[in-house]
Amino acid sequence: MNFFALQNNITPEQVRELIRKHGNDRAALTAAAKALPAQ
Repeated sequence: MNFFALQNNITPEQVRELIRKHGNDRAALTAAAKALPAQ
């Protein structure tokens, strides 16, 4: 989770929220992370 957060320039809490909303599909999570404002 921390690695994914660093990779996508978001916080671990944002990763948890994305997982709650989009499930564990990495492609969907990456797309959703890119749609978030950069931290």
